Amino acid sequence: YFGTGEGLYGNYGFGAGGMMGGGMWKSTDGGNTFNVIPSTIPAALAPSAAWAGINSIGFDPNNPNKIYAATNYGLRMTLNGGITWMHPIRFINGNPSTQSTSDIEVTPDGVVFVAVGAKCYKSLTGDSATFVSISTGGTMLPNNNTGRIELALSPSDPNFVYATTTSGGFLHGVWQSVDKGLSWKLIGPGGSTFFAPFGSNGQGDYDNALGVDAFDKTHIVLGGVELWSWKQNTPTSYGLGQWSQIATEGSTTSPYYVHSDKHVVLFDRNTPGTCYIAGDGGVSRSLNMNAAQPTYAMMNDNYNVTQCYSMAFEHANTSPLGNGVTLGTQDNGTQFVTGYPNGSNQMWAVRIGGGDGADTEISQINPDALFTSVYYGKISRSSNHGGTSSGFFSSKITKMTGYGGSGFASFVTPIALYESANATNSPDSVLYTADKNYAANSIVGVLSNTDKQYFGYQTPVALTQGQQIKVQDIIQSKIVVGFSSNNGIWLTKQAIDFTVTPEWFRIAGSSKVGRTISGEVESFAWSADGDVLFVGTSNGYLYRLSNLAAIVDSVTGDIGDNVTLNTSCIVQQATIKTFGGGRYVTGISVDPADANNVAVSIANYGYTDYVYYSNNALGATPNFLSKQGVTTAKLPGVPAYSVLIEKSNPKRVLVGTEWGVYKTEDITQNPNSIVWTKETGNGLANVPVFSIRQQRLEPWQMIDSGKVWKPVSNSGRIYIGTHGRGVFCCDQYYTPPTGIVDKAKSAADKLSVFPNPSAGHVKISFHLDKASDVKLSVYDLSGKLCIVRNEGRLYEGGQVLALDVSDLPAGTYFIRIEAGEINAVTRMVKF
Repeated sequence: YFGTGEGLYGNYGFGAGGMMGGGMWKSTDGGNTFNVIPSTIPAALAPSAAWAGINSIGFDPNNPNKIYAATNYGLRMTLNGGITWMHPIRFINGNPSTQSTSDIEVTPDGVVFVAVGAKCYKSLTGDSATFVSISTGGTMLPNNNTGRIELALSPSDPNFVYATTTSGGFLHGVWQSVDKGLSWKLIGPGGSTFFAPFGSNGQGDYDNALGVDAFDKTHIVLGGVELWSWKQNTPTSYGLGQWSQIATEGSTTSPYYVHSDKHVVLFDRNTPGTCYIAGDGGVSRSLNMNAAQPTYAMMNDNYNVTQCYSMAFEHANTSPLGNGVTLGTQDNGTQFVTGYPNGSNQMWAVRIGGGDGADTEISQINPDALFTSVYYGKISRSSNHGGTSSGFFSSKITKMTGYGGSGFASFVTPIALYESANATNSPDSVLYTADKNYAANSIVGVLSNTDKQYFGYQTPVALTQGQQIKVQDIIQSKIVVGFSSNNGIWLTKQAIDFTVTPEWFRIAGSSKVGRTISGEVESFAWSADGDVLFVGTSNGYLYRLSNLAAIVDSVTGDIGDNVTLNTSCIVQQATIKTFGGGRYVTGISVDPADANNVAVSIANYGYTDYVYYSNNALGATPNFLSKQGVTTAKLPGVPAYSVLIEKSNPKRVLVGTEWGVYKTEDITQNPNSIVWTKETGNGLANVPVFSIRQQRLEPWQMIDSGKVWKPVSNSGRIYIGTHGRGVFCCDQYYTPPTGIVDKAKSAADKLSVFPNPSAGHVKISFHLDKASDVKLSVYDLSGKLCIVRNEGRLYEGGQVLALDVSDLPAGTYFIRIEAGEINAVTRMVKF
């Protein structure tokens, strides 16, 4: 049997808490196949529904059909293998107890201990109406100021029972009974700053694990944020012993490391000293748990259960077999996934940020620039591909009341990066100084203020050496971050400028009329031109912020604070939809070809409609219609956490739901006839999908990072971040970077040039099957030989040659590579 649902974590259904379950499952062939027990399927998709969370399962040692389930709706018991269930704990008036039940333990002779609400109950037989409270104070367990209770039995002597009690998430006490629960002694008092296994913020209602050594009934291990051990002084000195902290939570390379937030402590019953600890970091094993200082090893190879909150991707291949991807993960920081090792389908990952990794971004202009975040609004950036990072908020944000704490922002704080290498709506300019004389309509390279990138510019007039002109700066990079209603939405245009502390503007969220934000910001989506930002909140509000492309500085971009409104601010704010019920707007997607087309995903349990679509989102009164569907091909009635309008066909929409990914080929259809299909394959199944993103750059939209030019090698690729099965990618809509590359002699000889078009320096890549003398030639359209170069003898393998074409007039050229039997040609455009 196994139970489902995160009943101890709050089944909120908005993407940052627990997920409700689908009942109890049973196997009668040793675990080869499982089937759900029909009587345990929740009657409604609501966190309060019976069987929404199953926290523990117990068995009667003498009756295989007598099973106990500690559920969110009380202790349940069956006498017929799950066909029917009853509430065995009843009050004096006969009514059943339906309080949340956290744990159950059954001794070999059938005595049952169960933690219900804030009390512990015991029954000698486990039969209905035989349970009595043993949380009565005195020599029994405490009868007040307690919260979650966790229990553990000694495998070698069932008379030895242990319990932990919490209060407000902090340790209230650890208790020992040596007479099967007839009396108890306090062996670990709470209230100590030294002995605080549940951490300084009191996480005992979340991570609380207790295990008894299978070969020593007086040795227990308690897991919370930290890992502690208690050993009795002598075999008969009951209640007297020593506590020791037996693991660290810092360096993963330490032999004493065990990831914080432990949920299971399990001693091997066959091998002394062997113990497994399971928690937010997977599974660790100790082979010497009975030592004074145990050592541990992580056991996570092929254990692919990463819970992603968000993800981002690079625009070009940076490893031999794939593009780099960053993942914001639950309590495992931000991970940088870099490639496939040794033919495995699982990828290397390096942690570049700690805590609970939230939203993350990678610059497409400068892929060395990465952005990570952790809970409640703390954002960092890196200039060296994640090697180091630091905060980059101005003091206007960091000095706000409550900065970085609960309530300041959503637990998973949203950020959204907008970039363009050809922002023709940019209000910014740069001063260009001619390095020589130029005729009118010449193509020159201009240095942008954004990350010091060069872009091509056609001079409107003739220039003499040293002459200066003002040029529109068409390279743009800006990032937004969203906090709570009081703290607002902030933007900086200096996201990838590492020479300054960026200037931040509050673009929404003032308490002044027309500038308020209702709830915490949960989701963002930019229009393709960077002028419009759509914003979703925890209160079900959808906002539209406009004129963002025209922001120059704080005068035009900052709306002011909650006291004074800046009347010069050009940002326009409109509420374009309210979904009501305090529902979370978890995902937004904008059609890259037409920002009027917007799809939205909505969360929270207990509703019927979770996906909406508008074809006039830029209008005065946008219409957002439910696209849930009403036929057998409709979406399931579960929370939706992400949504994507696919770039090659804006009618095609993918939705990440609590039950996996669904797709429609035409979101514009009448809601009564829209068809949704389940996306499966390669392990993608019924798993919550928190993030769906697509590389929308075309293959030829290459960016110069000042270091190396690279084509967009993942154009159209879709990335799917799941909350429990890692990250997937889909190449069904992938556009390989062929561009204007011509056919060569064979696949191994293919020749490519990038960037293409180019204003100056290019890279030419090709492959040699064997060592050869290489000749490079460049011709114009008339066949005139413009450049010829003998590269000498190059060896077998991939080759990249650098070529300066800055002196060539604007136009189309052919680049030819001759090497042995290879005679390959490709086109290049010079501007």
